Amino acid sequence: MTSDGAPLIIAGFNRPGGGLISPVYKGNTYTITLKPSNPDSDINGTIWVNPAYNEIKVNLTKKYEWKFDYENKNGNSRDLIYIIDKSEKTVTFEFKYNSKMKLSDGSFAQNPFQVCHGGACSDSVTTYEFKEGESYKIYAKVIQKFIDSTDIYILPSFYFCEKSPDGNLSSNLRFNFWVFSLLLISLSF
Repeated sequence: MTSDGAPLIIAGFNRPGGGLISPVYKGNTYTITLKPSNPDSDINGTIWVNPAYNEIKVNLTKKYEWKFDYENKNGNSRDLIYIIDKSEKTVTFEFKYNSKMKLSDGSFAQNPFQVCHGGACSDSVTTYEFKEGESYKIYAKVIQKFIDSTDIYILPSFYFCEKSPDGNLSSNLRFNFWVFSLLLISLSF
């Protein structure tokens, strides 16, 4: 990726893909060039570009994911910011991250989640109850760590979504199993 006077950023991506966090500034023009490592490749995929200054609006019925472990020396990495503006219901979310992401110094990634409500923030969040009518910010924080005389920026893969009532299957999936079971019982008679 190149920009007006900004440095070229090169990142290799192999299956199943990869993530890149790079600074993007208002008013600059950017060019993204994709070249497969194998010119005969028919690999395709999706590119999602989200400027760091953009806050991602959360739909309480959806799952949000960052699918790739990120460890980089790029000092301009920014947190991903999600917002819940006047929650339409009270709901508890679960926050999961790849705690087994092994870093170059042998340690493991830390919990990147922070949830802020007004001026109060909670760090290393694993579950959080969002109350109807209230507004929140969820940060997936790019963690800075000093490894081998170098600042390294880390964001483990993660997801967050509504916590299912029993902690296992979502209510939709349980309902589908129930309907399927009834169908099998009715077919056996």
